Amino acid sequence: MMIADSAFELVYNRQADRVYRISFVILKNREDALDISQTVFMRYLNNHPVFHDDDHESAWFIHVTQNACKDMIKHWWRKKRKDTDLSLIAQPENRSLLEELMNLPEKHRTVLYYTYYEGYTSKELAILLNTNESTIRSRLVKARDGLRKELTDEEP
Repeated sequence: MMIADSAFELVYNRQADRVYRISFVILKNREDALDISQTVFMRYLNNHPVFHDDDHESAWFIHVTQNACKDMIKHWWRKKRKDTDLSLIAQPENRSLLEELMNLPEKHRTVLYYTYYEGYTSKELAILLNTNESTIRSRLVKARDGLRKELTDEEP
């Protein structure tokens, strides 16, 4: 069964931004985020999943994006480089905050992103990330504290 161009275009328009932002938050690199976006949509075309509702569709794209990012992180050459270009996604006045956010461990960056940008609750994140709800809340507290500490240490 093939997905019609117009159906693909609708799904792409709904999910492309989300897939790219999640990839960038995890990988910290524009080119890798674009590669992951392409990979995720190729998986969508190849697997042609059927979604029950918009939440199911979003969850599928988030899950597939996370897995594709994890696969990329495991690759040997990925560990050898560090090339985040924050100027591509942040205004100058927000760069300090974004730089500190990107310095947090991936598990803390991820929960902050899903909570504040995607609007997920800790209960929804626990299901999405297959983790205990208390673990999600703990990561949120640690992420906020780490971010607060880094931002206050920089200021005079």
